[in-house]
Amino acid sequence: MGVRKVILIAGAIGAMAISGMVMAADSDVEKVLYHVNLGNEQASDALRNISNHLEIDPKAKIVVVTHSSGVDFLMEGAEDKKGNPYSIPVEKLASKGVEFRVCEITLKRRNLDPKKFLSVIKLVPSGVREVTRLQVKEGYATSHVFLGNGNDQAGIGCDQVLASSPAIFDQTAQLRAAALADLTFCQLLTGHTSALDTLGQFYFFLSG
Repeated sequence: MGVRKVILIAGAIGAMAISGMVMAADSDVEKVLYHVNLGNEQASDALRNISNHLEIDPKAKIVVVTHSSGVDFLMEGAEDKKGNPYSIPVEKLASKGVEFRVCEITLKRRNLDPKKFLSVIKLVPSGVREVTRLQVKEGYATSHVFLGNGNDQAGIGCDQVLASSPAIFDQTAQLRAAALADLTFCQLLTGHTSALDTLGQFYFFLSG
């Protein structure tokens, strides 16, 4: 065997070893998705949870996907119920590697100007599709931020939960149709993530 061939083989083996090390390193990093679509109260909870998450696991890769009224806290000048600007915690988390993604469909339907959002955001064609893509294609686990008892104290009523997610009845119909189509449980979870999230949030609101 020629010297050149030996060098090429050794180089290939070395590249495979490095690739394996990189893949192993990636597999050690937790990838977590936070899905925000129910307004500023949910966003406040999500930001707090993410901060706590990173205190325990600073290497975690976290992506926040927003749509519907969930995009509001990412607009310039947005404040929480105490008058604190959302830009401070958002930019702090962004500096730690947290990504904030905003649904373009929501912006078009609500006639919102992308230029009025914080500079750290990234636009995605569809928030719902991005949630599914991250789960199915990139292996992200979803950390649910439910609306619960805190909303009673905040003065958020059942009608407001429905108003923030007007498609909830359509989503219920989608789940019913999927069940009648004899989809497996995994297929149901994969294909109807947004519907399940919204219905879960509504259930926890009612049962809180």
